[in-house]
Amino acid sequence: MIFRILGPVTIETGDGVRPAGAVKQRTMLVALVADAGRLVTMETLIDRVWGESPPSSVRSSLYAYVTRLRAQLAGIENVSLVRNPGGYTLLVPPGQIDAGHARALAERAARAGDEERAALLDEALGLWRGVALTGVAGDWAERYRQNLEQQRIALAADWAESALRLGRSGEVIGVLTPLLVEHPLAERLIGQHMRALHHSGRHAEALTAYAAASERIRDKLGVDPSPWLREVHAGLLRRDPAPRSGSPTGRLSQLPPDITDFTGASAGLARVLATVEGAGRPGTALPIVFISGRSGVGKSTLAVRAAHLLQERYPDGQLHIALRGAQARPVTPAEALDRLLRLLRVEGHDESLPLEDKIELYRLALASRRVLVVLDDAADTAQIRPLLPGSGTCAVLVTSRRRPDGLPGATVVELTEMAEAESLDLLRAIVGAGRVAAEPDAARALVALCDRLPLAIRVVGARLQRKPHWSLAHLAHRLDDERRRLDELSIGDLGVRAGISASCAEVGAPALRAFCLLGHLDPPDFDLMVTASLLNLGPEATEEIVEELIDARLVEPLPAGDGLIRYRMHDLVRLYAKERAAGTMPAPELAAAVHRALEKMLALCEGLTQQLPIALPRLGGSAPALPADDAGQWFATAESALIVAVERAAELGLDTLACALADTLIFTSFGGSNRFAGWNRTHTAALAAARAKGNRRAEAVIECGLGQLAYNGDDFDEAERRFRVALQLFRAEGDERGAAVALNGLGTVHREVGEHHTALPLMEQALAALSALGDEEGIAHARYGIGFSNRELGHDDQAVGNLRDALARYRDLGHRRGEALALRGIGLVHRARGELADAEDLCGRAHRIILATGDEVLVNYTSQALAKVWIRQNRLAEAEPPLRAVVAATARFHDRVGTGLGLRTLGELSLAAHRPREALSWLGRALDTWDELRLPLWRARTLRDVGAAHALLGERPRAERAWREAADVFGRFLTRDAAELPAWRARWTSD
Repeated sequence: MIFRILGPVTIETGDGVRPAGAVKQRTMLVALVADAGRLVTMETLIDRVWGESPPSSVRSSLYAYVTRLRAQLAGIENVSLVRNPGGYTLLVPPGQIDAGHARALAERAARAGDEERAALLDEALGLWRGVALTGVAGDWAERYRQNLEQQRIALAADWAESALRLGRSGEVIGVLTPLLVEHPLAERLIGQHMRALHHSGRHAEALTAYAAASERIRDKLGVDPSPWLREVHAGLLRRDPAPRSGSPTGRLSQLPPDITDFTGASAGLARVLATVEGAGRPGTALPIVFISGRSGVGKSTLAVRAAHLLQERYPDGQLHIALRGAQARPVTPAEALDRLLRLLRVEGHDESLPLEDKIELYRLALASRRVLVVLDDAADTAQIRPLLPGSGTCAVLVTSRRRPDGLPGATVVELTEMAEAESLDLLRAIVGAGRVAAEPDAARALVALCDRLPLAIRVVGARLQRKPHWSLAHLAHRLDDERRRLDELSIGDLGVRAGISASCAEVGAPALRAFCLLGHLDPPDFDLMVTASLLNLGPEATEEIVEELIDARLVEPLPAGDGLIRYRMHDLVRLYAKERAAGTMPAPELAAAVHRALEKMLALCEGLTQQLPIALPRLGGSAPALPADDAGQWFATAESALIVAVERAAELGLDTLACALADTLIFTSFGGSNRFAGWNRTHTAALAAARAKGNRRAEAVIECGLGQLAYNGDDFDEAERRFRVALQLFRAEGDERGAAVALNGLGTVHREVGEHHTALPLMEQALAALSALGDEEGIAHARYGIGFSNRELGHDDQAVGNLRDALARYRDLGHRRGEALALRGIGLVHRARGELADAEDLCGRAHRIILATGDEVLVNYTSQALAKVWIRQNRLAEAEPPLRAVVAATARFHDRVGTGLGLRTLGELSLAAHRPREALSWLGRALDTWDELRLPLWRARTLRDVGAAHALLGERPRAERAWREAADVFGRFLTRDAAELPAWRARWTSD
């Protein structure tokens, strides 16, 4: 093995281990090793090594690192770094990269029996020598590290499966126990650990392990354990001799229900099954079947029928996702992957990850699994490619109106209209053989008028079912009469449109009105509560209408999950409904209906708003809030529809509601969990609507929301710009409270970057205005910020006074998050004074409050504060696990400030343990984070610790250089650090 990245990054040759260089040099090496044999463009290398803010001289630096890397690789047989147009390619002999070798072993294992499989997977797991990419820093490296860790979990789970079948339960317990400490939510590992305990005679421990895991999953994910894990538990309760094996995905099937009257397309079905079933042993090329044809020809029906017939061949799961390629807004690959990764419960998934990282997580989750993926209604191959598994043990069925363009290896099944015999078979299956036999000529006329399209024939059959007194000839006459139909059934899309029109003609007036109003609202999916408001009807009447639309196949129910049933229109049906609404209904009625639906959404969201420690002027609350108990179950499945609703409201010029709903979603979901993608989409749409309508106050509120988004995303320059724009708008509108909140936002940004002398006057102005207005929550936020800045400047009395005032107000308001942050702030003052018992008490209380709220972002800050107290108390063993958890969690939430804080504190812990080289590793990663964020004060604080590490190593000149640079920054910012630095230097130079 030449290149090892599954642990400390090393280059190994017959002559020994060669140095991998400094942090960025190692990052450059890994950036090329990760794609060995493939071109890595200059832009990709710069992004991987320097992140989003490379220096102006980045290309010169890159060439320097390339030169050094070539020197490092000199003399290694068959290894070379080749310059290609646009980038570089690292050429490495097969099997000489540990991560690649691990994947190759896993692929071999997928085709082997249990004995060989366990041995191969054990060898693969043995390639890990600790935390992957040790010594490599940066956002890209952290994401890659997480992906490699997911691969390790998958390998361990596969190995455990085989080992259990071989009766090696004791080994399984030994291997999985430490892994579960690192990954307590990995359900496959949990289930196999339980089974191993059971087989080892430790039945009570197995049940206890399930109870603890179930509580963790509910607390952290807000869901019950998967059906597979619950079944493992049920088997233990029954004391089955062999509790359920397999994997969590073995119980996962997202297929729509099969239909009993499937008829026609027999040749196409046979070809699909032959392609998939004849694809060879698992591990060969991925079987892809592309089913194409015009709308209404039966593509989706064929794919679902084939998928049901293939279930036994793919027992690990059947995934189905509608890509909405025929709609105005097709599902993006990133959105599709988000849904698939949620269904697969993949650890490390975060909506803010780049597309390439989501693809890696998805393919790792399916590696060595036998899973069938159905991609329904694809727009084009660009939408499909990221959704293809990487393992030949899987298979993919794609449906699309278009033929594939550049999808190598795909088998194309082109569907055309059915033969007459097949069309008549389908009609017989729907209306009964007797009715068709009684009127053979009329039956042939009917299927001919339907152009032998399955969708049209099903619509006709449904009408005959509901009208048993009609003859086939009578319906054929109606279809043939243009005055009775909007369009004739004919070739192409017009035929599908005509079929939908015929179905609409068979529903009652209330249902047709509902169909049109749903089309005008244009949701990706919908529920009965919002639909009832759209129609201005009660729940029972609304359900009857929706069921009528379902009977006519104009609406279909989505597979029920844990929440309320949701429904959708097929893509072309929904487009037709939108068109018909515009052509047949009065504009005031359409506007009033959408207004009611949006108000209902707003009221439901208001029932779920949380008190967040952020100060923003609110536009929400225009509708009475519903209790959270009524809204919580709904929101779990409605969030994507709410995002689209804001965009649709903006399109329709409903600026007030678009802005109010966008604003409310911050306090419902986005702000408490850093859901940046939806936050950005809704606010961008709302801002455009407000500007178009000249709604300056709404524009100011949305600008504040975008400022907070930028602040949460650590883009402080953009946050400052947005808050300044909002301030100008509020002042122009004479909105004193809005202006005060924007001022406080500006102060918060300056406070975060360490500019406390700039921040304080802004926050004090905000406090004065908010006090005059009697805004208790606003006062509390301002007091907290003022206390924060005074603490940083060493004004401890002023800090404690303001923080205690904020604490009292937060408590009176019942604002638990604010109360926790104020307690933490006071605790930090005591910690700075060396009053560690008081600091531990206050930080501990803050941490317990945040844990009770379930806030997965703020808990990292209270955890870090408490751990740092423990470091000062020399309780290092207690402090290290939570700090490592902080670094992992903040990376998942894309909280770079939190990550830098956790890394720096781990460096402080290593210093306290007198492990200076380890400290420099953590501190180097923290420095990279502060450099990326352009936070010089935090860089200086980290350099203070870097100096201590060098002093411990006896490297006094390096220590002095670090301390001088830190002192210059502290002097510039005039923070308390300047006064503390001399004592710090004396401590480490006297040891």
